[in-house]
Amino acid sequence: MGDFSNYGGSDEENAEIKRLNAEVDADTDNFENWEKLVRACEGLEGGLNRNSSPQALATLRATYDRFLLKFPLLFGYWKKYADLEFNISGPESAEMVYERGCASITNSVDLWTEYCSFKMETTHTPHLVRELFERGATHVGLDFLAHPFWDKYLEYEERQEAQDKIVAILNRVIRIPMHQYARYFERLRTLAQTRPLLELVSADALARYRAEVEAENAPYGIQKSEPEIERDIRAKIDAQLYTVFQQTQAETTKRWTFESEIKRPYFHITELEHAQLANWRKYLDFEESEGNFGRIVFLYERCLVTCALYDEFWFRYARWMSAQEGKEEEVRNIYLRATTLHVPVSRPGIRLQYAYFEEMSRRIDVARDIHAAILNKLPDCVEAIVSWANLQRRQSGLDAAIDIYKAQIDSPTVDIFTKAALVTEWAYLLWKVKGSSEEARACFSKNVQWYSDSRHFWQKWLEFELGQPTNAELEEHHGARIKDIIQMIRSKSRLSPAVKQELCQVYLNYLQDRGGKKAMKEFLALDRELYGPQSISVITKAKLGGKENGGPELSVRPLLAVKTGVGRQYSSMAASRTATRTLRALRTSTRPALTAAPRAAFRQGGRRLYSSEPAKSGGSNIWAWAIGAGALGAGGLWYLNQDGASATPKVFAPKFDDYQAVYNEIASRLEEKDDYDDGSYGPVLVRLAWHASGTYDKETGTGGSNGATMRFAPESDHGANAGLKAARDFLEPVKAKFPWITYSDLWILGGVCAIQEMLGPQIPYRPGRNDRDAAACTPDGRLPDASQAQDHLRNIFYRMGFNDQEIVALSGAHALGRCHTDRSGFDGPWTFSPTVLTNDYYKLLLDEKWQWKKWNGPKQYEDKKTKSLMMLPTDMALIQDKKFNQWVEKYAADNELFFKDFSNVIVKLFELGVPFAENSERWVFKTVNA
Repeated sequence: MGDFSNYGGSDEENAEIKRLNAEVDADTDNFENWEKLVRACEGLEGGLNRNSSPQALATLRATYDRFLLKFPLLFGYWKKYADLEFNISGPESAEMVYERGCASITNSVDLWTEYCSFKMETTHTPHLVRELFERGATHVGLDFLAHPFWDKYLEYEERQEAQDKIVAILNRVIRIPMHQYARYFERLRTLAQTRPLLELVSADALARYRAEVEAENAPYGIQKSEPEIERDIRAKIDAQLYTVFQQTQAETTKRWTFESEIKRPYFHITELEHAQLANWRKYLDFEESEGNFGRIVFLYERCLVTCALYDEFWFRYARWMSAQEGKEEEVRNIYLRATTLHVPVSRPGIRLQYAYFEEMSRRIDVARDIHAAILNKLPDCVEAIVSWANLQRRQSGLDAAIDIYKAQIDSPTVDIFTKAALVTEWAYLLWKVKGSSEEARACFSKNVQWYSDSRHFWQKWLEFELGQPTNAELEEHHGARIKDIIQMIRSKSRLSPAVKQELCQVYLNYLQDRGGKKAMKEFLALDRELYGPQSISVITKAKLGGKENGGPELSVRPLLAVKTGVGRQYSSMAASRTATRTLRALRTSTRPALTAAPRAAFRQGGRRLYSSEPAKSGGSNIWAWAIGAGALGAGGLWYLNQDGASATPKVFAPKFDDYQAVYNEIASRLEEKDDYDDGSYGPVLVRLAWHASGTYDKETGTGGSNGATMRFAPESDHGANAGLKAARDFLEPVKAKFPWITYSDLWILGGVCAIQEMLGPQIPYRPGRNDRDAAACTPDGRLPDASQAQDHLRNIFYRMGFNDQEIVALSGAHALGRCHTDRSGFDGPWTFSPTVLTNDYYKLLLDEKWQWKKWNGPKQYEDKKTKSLMMLPTDMALIQDKKFNQWVEKYAADNELFFKDFSNVIVKLFELGVPFAENSERWVFKTVNA
């Protein structure tokens, strides 16, 4: 499309499409930008039709082609594209689009059903229509939800009045475990009473049944008439059909549990819930245990539509297929689809596995090309470089592997942080493969001038020296080498004091375990330097001051996180955070599942190979003072004066920057600790702050956020607080790092941080809450009961001092998070984006059709369309009550109004019952990741 200077629209439309094209080119993974571009192209010249200009039509087609090349599994857009082509150019063009779509997503029941329906209406040659239906049956006929396709096939044959073909189709379908299997059996059973016998069974089967009937009558000398024989044969056929029905019923029942748990059977770029992924794993385990090759393949293909972006399932499919005899080409096809269409190159693990497969298949050049292709996009991918070097070593010898390392280290496109890791890999090749410790040591020594600020470099050098063979005669010389490395770390590197401590600790351990008679003298001298008070230790002084040597260290720069499923991982949580922040831009507040852009998708975990943080330790006296300082109020204000020989506690008043630091720590942990629920602790932190505040009683002045009494039983055991231990535990490390802040202030600050970091409005905050003991615990029953209606809501919230409008505004927090059966008893999220705050909660209340959920849990509603969302009785009360409903409608229509009112009312909630100092100011914190 870059060749077009005129997209076919007005100057304003052309400028908009040019802008959107630039945004798409800048970030091709941003689904929301693609959607905007498609809509803009569709709207050219007031809406495209067969009379539109060639430029506009070319623009539309090029955009759809690019979009569906990027996201080929979006069956709805293939259907939309085909409809556009039909309106513009007629049935032949539409059919070409359908063909492309069905080739891209071969097992889409919806797309094949639409294609066949289109063919029924536009083609009057029966055998062509039937050929298409048969092709479709090959690809989707075994799907558990294939009944729309089979219904369409039967509908066509009914139009043709081809009863014999209807019987043949039903005879096939009743053997397939599927959602509506029983009605097909009943229909065939009815037809079997009147249709010719040869339509029902084969000639051989019919002859066998006739022989059985005659044999049954022979001992009695009974000669039955032909109609009587036919009646008995039909009875046998009916019995056989019933046997088939029972078998199909049993197979369907086996799969029903797995199928009922699949909430999203189609592809979308939004992240799947952990429960959904677990269900697919269990379903695949089950089908593999059944041993039917065709059904196993079919289930894998279904799974890899929904889970196309999850490389674990591509790994699994390839591994399973490779265990089947004679399936090399099928395995290759799996790898090709994963690497060329679906799994982003930012997760190169599946590509490396593909390279190993091609190497095994003796296609060495292909394996090399795969590595080169990865590095073309990810030049700093250590995992790929090491893998390539090892490929060369296996196939062409050690020198070829070293040539790879030399070329990458000399490359201007590879940064210095990656090069530091590659040098250590080079050295280890010389040591482990060539067996030359001297050459390996020379490799480290020659490169120390370039990589002296790399923790990884020093760590691997120490490991190398510690791994050298030694004996009593060589031990002294061996120790001197390690000591030299430690001296260089202390004098030449710009590593942080904490990292220097950690690396030097290796030498302290060496002195204890293997040192000679004078080792303890050196041990204690180094121990003083590393851990002594700042008056005698340069490292301690620099550590407390937060700096040393005035420069940065290479060790804190994250290498690319690579999740391969095999081999080593060079990874960093910092890299994960960077990827997450980038992908946050893809979040959206739009409602439908097909248009909801992804939250921070597919974070890449892994061990922290490059870390600047030492293990935490602390003296008991200091922490005892920190805990006791909570009694001082207004944040538990304290610090240690270390000017003298002893530490003297003094009270101080933390400022805005101090609280911003606490906020930043919480926000950073939200990014690192992404293994909770939908990938964020944010919702549960909001719930903690809400429940800590919502116990307030305006008549008695008890409860509220002032006290943090949920730390104690019985309040911590109240039913409404089930599961909040996860939030309290999440904040404990923050409390340990900033012991001056009270729990009461910390919990509310956690809620403020979570709302803002989940793209919500600014929430002004002021400190001043005091922690109280168990005697201040509030009685149970002060928080809302989700199973109640509007009268209950008013009783609860009026007690706190809220009005109807504020009740509805506060309820908007249900846009975040989900319910859990092991806590409240309820289950599911309220919205499609449970880690992004929007007004979707109100939109869904009004727009969706809600029905009672049929399950063994408490009464709750589910959306009729997807059955993946839920609403509680208290939620539905908001639209059933006229006074509440007027505010639901206002917030559904105006997200800005909702944000404004929500911010005001949440601040009011968080400050209930707090004795703030006179004229205390509210602060607005700067977001970190939003």
